[in-house]
Amino acid sequence: MWTIKEAYLKYLGVGMNKPLNSFCVYIDDEKSAHIEEDENSVRDISVKTILDNQEYIVSVVCKSDISLEFWDNHKLIKKLKEI
Repeated sequence: MWTIKEAYLKYLGVGMNKPLNSFCVYIDDEKSAHIEEDENSVRDISVKTILDNQEYIVSVVCKSDISLEFWDNHKLIKKLKEI
């Protein structure tokens, strides 16, 4: 939960000035996360996470219409060598 909450604060651009208890993170059956700031508002965002040994490594919050692709170190190094 921490990585998702931290990613959401970064998405908003407010840093730690927004209290962590001012919004909720819900994870549905498909392991998809949703963020609610109050009972009536759900932001049009997407939450992507990478897990390692059942622990969250990184979470990214972005607009729902943006496609994200996570690269491992090998793919990143290969792409950098192509530049």
